[in-house]
Amino acid sequence: MVWTAFCVLVVSSLINWSWIVTAYNISHFSNPDWKYLESLDYNKELLNKIYIEKGMDRTNIVEKVYTERAKPFLSKSLYIETISL
Repeated sequence: MVWTAFCVLVVSSLINWSWIVTAYNISHFSNPDWKYLESLDYNKELLNKIYIEKGMDRTNIVEKVYTERAKPFLSKSLYIETISL
């Protein structure tokens, strides 16, 4: 039973839950909580694409990405280095 729980934990950690939550909120709500979606990690590329499609101001997301990229290597996530805005 412990090995089953461990395997479920490992497999569920590989899923990008922030991306799923963001995509669900965008598609199912007419006015989602944008501040909450911006606070999630690993969804900045999706939010940037949605902001461009809707013609919204995306400076907040771009600033967050560039401030994360300016941090030292050990303090930042590699996701920020790989996304393109």
